[in-house]
Amino acid sequence: MKINEEQLENLVLSWFEELGYITKNGLDIAPDTPEAERTDYRQVILRDRLRTKLIETNPEITAVAIEDAIQQVTNLNSPSLLQNNREFHRLLRDGIKVEFQKDGETVGDFVRLFDFNNFEHNEFLAINQFSIKGAKHTKRPDIIVFINGLPIAVIELKNPADVKTNIVSSFHQLQTYKETIPDLFNTNEILVIADGREARAGSLTADIERPTIVVVTDRNDLDGQLFKTFSDAKELMRETPKQAETRQELRALLQDRPSGGVIFTTIQKFSPLEAEKDFPTLSERENIIVIADEAHRTQYGLKARIDQKSGEVKYGYAYYLRASLPNASFIAFTGTPVSATDRDTRGVFGDYIDIYDMKQSQDDGATVPIYYESRLAKLNLREEELPKIDAEADELTEDEEESAQARLKTKWAALEKIVGTDSHLKKIAADFVTHFEERLATMEGKAMIVCMSREICVRLHDEIIALRPEWNGSDPNKGNLKVIMTGSSSDKALLRPHIYSKQTKKDLEKRFKDAKDDFKIAIVRDMWLTGFDAPSLHTIYIDKPMHGHTLMQAIARVNRVFKDKPGGLVVDYIGIGHELKAALKEYTATGAKGELFSDVSERALPLLIQEISVVRGMFHGFDYQDFLTEALQLMPYAADHILEQMDGKSRLSKHVGNLTKQFALCCTLDEAMRYREEIAFFQAVKAYINKPTATQKQISDERREHALRQIVSRAVVSDEVLDIFHTVGLKKPNIGILSEEFLEEVRLMPQKNLAVELLERLLKMEIKTRFSENVVQYKK
Repeated sequence: MKINEEQLENLVLSWFEELGYITKNGLDIAPDTPEAERTDYRQVILRDRLRTKLIETNPEITAVAIEDAIQQVTNLNSPSLLQNNREFHRLLRDGIKVEFQKDGETVGDFVRLFDFNNFEHNEFLAINQFSIKGAKHTKRPDIIVFINGLPIAVIELKNPADVKTNIVSSFHQLQTYKETIPDLFNTNEILVIADGREARAGSLTADIERPTIVVVTDRNDLDGQLFKTFSDAKELMRETPKQAETRQELRALLQDRPSGGVIFTTIQKFSPLEAEKDFPTLSERENIIVIADEAHRTQYGLKARIDQKSGEVKYGYAYYLRASLPNASFIAFTGTPVSATDRDTRGVFGDYIDIYDMKQSQDDGATVPIYYESRLAKLNLREEELPKIDAEADELTEDEEESAQARLKTKWAALEKIVGTDSHLKKIAADFVTHFEERLATMEGKAMIVCMSREICVRLHDEIIALRPEWNGSDPNKGNLKVIMTGSSSDKALLRPHIYSKQTKKDLEKRFKDAKDDFKIAIVRDMWLTGFDAPSLHTIYIDKPMHGHTLMQAIARVNRVFKDKPGGLVVDYIGIGHELKAALKEYTATGAKGELFSDVSERALPLLIQEISVVRGMFHGFDYQDFLTEALQLMPYAADHILEQMDGKSRLSKHVGNLTKQFALCCTLDEAMRYREEIAFFQAVKAYINKPTATQKQISDERREHALRQIVSRAVVSDEVLDIFHTVGLKKPNIGILSEEFLEEVRLMPQKNLAVELLERLLKMEIKTRFSENVVQYKK
């Protein structure tokens, strides 16, 4: 049986009737119907119905205020339909703010357009062929659904039996309505199109075709990371993402696709096959959105270049990407936009949609500050003596090394020979081991070392293992130190032990991101320098020339928030100080604001010295100069001295906490090391004052670890939990009795302030214990 458009309308209206909607044919109003009602049904908003429902829904609002609300919702005066629609949605969501007189005073309140709590209290009205007079023409949409007199939904239907019409025709009809009777859509919340076979629903600005989204990266590992993230959210997207493994699969996923789909690929797959001179056009649709991640790297090279060997005209991957999807929209994501003659992020993608720079993220607490420390002096190197590097060789390709033949022709190769000498690597290894162990003494976490080449990575690994054999692990699932790099079975014997399978790399990545795993040091050339987050990573050692956005991306690996981590540290072994400042200047020019990194000797060290001065001031009048040999004997008297002062306990805790944080940042500097034992004593006194009594429940593992890290290496006290009573010469008390003998001992203590602190803590703990065990005892 065939069904025509009128029958389809009646079918839809019958569904509304079954749902409890009132249905009415806008053209079939009887000729003797009063003019007021006839006019009412020719208006976009049914004011009488709206007024009635607003009074019912908002009984506490006066009639005058109800009229004010009606005026606000019926007079959306922006020349932009979209702006009017957004404003109405806000009023619908939040209510309409009104003021009125109540008990002689002006009060404010909100008028609710719908009763969201009681669904059945709203009036639903579906009308077909409702006439609306526009500026030039009168239009009659198939079905308009009113809720409380407001036209909320418009449904446009097409004849199922007509092969010439379909939902596309319905879609274009709605676009015509938007132009000719825009007032209908000021209050619209949903549009529906159907032809008896297909149906679509969408918002005011929705296109007829869920668009195809193509997510493009330039590294397989990044592609995999993003693909997994989207795949985990497929229920939310109601779309199963696809990952193109080959160039042929990419073409199959994009060609002849009418709409929809989320496709992941690397930009390298946008390149001609061996027998092709150019890349084919895959789709000319406009509803394709290309999302380019890490857009600062490979989204350029749009101009032709002549291959010096073959003389052929060649293009970059980005050219083929845009040529294959000529009408697509492009959106770029990058933490470091570039602005250069041949590489300009805004020039290729348009102006910024939104900027969230590193300084703002620091201010928001989303990241921690980055500090810089030069170790050139430790290696007996002078920055000005390092060879200058050609601009072309400053940055290796991200996905593969240059051919050996090409690299030998560059000054990069010359510098690599210097950096790769045995003497240099031995110095780096020795300094790294000492430096990182000192870092670990004050702050638990992980480190990354960046080297110039894969071979240097492996040789440095071997030098470090020679110094710390216990860090080694031939098993990829064990050990503290690993080299993370690309490679294949055809690599030289030196490299092969460090070439891992795809799954093993994933396992290593998971291990490194796990703060509790013993895999603490990763040596890399370029892997893990972008798009990789390991919050416990707090130090990056750089022995590779880097500049611009590549450098900024690398140092951002250490700015993730993690527990008590005060900041990330960049250790310079090759002289990138000038490049870091230049990169900062360039990055600031593209939108970043404020200081992105600080030299530890210029910022953290002065703050450390300042805090030491404050704490020393708190100990004024108390002689603690023998703390290196008499710490345990001095601590009770030191604690009593602090507790004697107003807010002494809290002030010491605050300033020693600040001091500890600054020392963690600059503990490897010689200028800071001279204060180490004194800082340890201050930390010990703080811990002594706050230490739990023998009867108090032990602190959690996490807090204990943090406390022990505060007591730096070669600290002046043992790391075991001390019995305060034993330290000050008291017997362990039976707090339940509080014997006269014990109280007399307390009275005779020379440290009166400490005695008060001990008794207060004992009583609080006892009361808490009694309360949890026995209410009667608690009351006593």
